[in-house]
Amino acid sequence: MTKRLLLFVMLFFGTVCAQAQKPTVFVFFAETCPICQYYTPKLRDLQLKFGDEVRWVAVFPNKLSSDTSAINFLLRHDLAMVIRLDPKQVFSRVYGIEVTPEVVVKDAKGHMRYKGRIDDFYIAPGKKRNRATTNELELVLERLVKKQEFNFFATQAVGCLLNTAP
Repeated sequence: MTKRLLLFVMLFFGTVCAQAQKPTVFVFFAETCPICQYYTPKLRDLQLKFGDEVRWVAVFPNKLSSDTSAINFLLRHDLAMVIRLDPKQVFSRVYGIEVTPEVVVKDAKGHMRYKGRIDDFYIAPGKKRNRATTNELELVLERLVKKQEFNFFATQAVGCLLNTAP
């Protein structure tokens, strides 16, 4: 636990805007969203699979999110990610994020390569498949890590609507 906490502190205080030398996944979370909570084991597995070949940033586009609530969410779900609070949803609007969880993946040069869902397990809020039939996020990361060429693509994410109240 001590090593994990040290890693988390290092990531938390790391520079979010620094030029990445590796692919970066921005995961847009809401602490209270059950779909976000559902996907945390899958995201943890992807972090283990890709190790330090991929940089992970947790974005919290909610006015009620704080450093403490974001840290507690990531610790509770055993995720090691840089935290970016986005209470005015400026960052979220740049990428057209409408729900959580939703991901944006950039390659090592900072070019956006994917935007959308983690996989297709959820058909609609409250409607699920027996199991996912596509795993877009994993596929994109495999291609980027192997330095395979592919065109940008997007999928429709299913999740909890962003709170856009003033």
